[in-house]
Amino acid sequence: MVIQLKHFKPGEILFREGDPGGDLFFIENGAVEIFHTRNETDVQLNTVGKGELIGTVTLFDASPRTASARAITEVKAQYYDREAVKKSVNNIPEGIRAVIKDILIRLKQTDDKLVKSHLISLKQTRLCENTVLTHAAQAAKLLLWLAGKQGKDAGALCLSPDIDWPPIAFALGMKQEYLEEIMEVFREHCILQDVFTVDEASKETLSFQLQNTAQLEILIPWTARFFDEGRSIMIEDSLFPWVKGLVSAYSNTPLLSWSCEWPEVCEALEKQIKSPLPENLIQLLIKANILQYAGMKANRLTFVSPENIRERVAVEDMARQLLKLKPKLINAETVSA
Repeated sequence: MVIQLKHFKPGEILFREGDPGGDLFFIENGAVEIFHTRNETDVQLNTVGKGELIGTVTLFDASPRTASARAITEVKAQYYDREAVKKSVNNIPEGIRAVIKDILIRLKQTDDKLVKSHLISLKQTRLCENTVLTHAAQAAKLLLWLAGKQGKDAGALCLSPDIDWPPIAFALGMKQEYLEEIMEVFREHCILQDVFTVDEASKETLSFQLQNTAQLEILIPWTARFFDEGRSIMIEDSLFPWVKGLVSAYSNTPLLSWSCEWPEVCEALEKQIKSPLPENLIQLLIKANILQYAGMKANRLTFVSPENIRERVAVEDMARQLLKLKPKLINAETVSA
């Protein structure tokens, strides 16, 4: 049997679902993920590494691949073409072949069930996320409407704590406690601010002052885009803390010197985030379209969109907190009660 050695870079595809099968890969070094693609979503089935085989599901009939394989790290693999595999399989006693074939059929059935289960879970998660952000956008529109009704500019609208929230929440199709949770997120992101006033009788009153209509106006179209595209519009979760820290400290700085300033930037970020710096952070931020090289100088960096990066981080930071909420909707039992 002739063995070929093949090398794959991270992200490189070994084979795709639907490709002709029958050949095998034996992993000498590295890690490979096996995944299905359904509705433009990758569903990971397994991760294989050193000493493991890939391609066994189509071992007997050379049928089309039932999944795709992609290198996670640098991969070195022994490759056995389908003719060589076929000869070896034919040398296996018939009874043992039948047992192996039955195992592979059951494995494929298990993979199919896993994909269906994952897609159902993904659909439910997406529905929940869309619901929360849609309600947040409705609450934002409510605040902007109240500001417009009173003819107030940003920072001038005051909402009394005595405002009749239950009918407002009911009109939005949500429970009062859920609306209050959304408003609390707005408060934590300095959109609403608690204001205490004292009248002539020394009675203290709490009201809520609208501080930042601009961020609400950004949130509304952003949620509509999220509804269409999902989390793909967001910075990766693993990168977001670093981008947030970088924007907080350096978004007003036009250029960063990779060779001079970057080590100091990294040290400051590690202290702020209290986590080791990811390897190749610069390359990751460039790939994510956050940073770019400034002109022809490979040691100078700048934000890709310095005028928008602060707004993007602010709205994504708030959205991440909103997405932790669970929708609490008014159901038929609530209405009848």
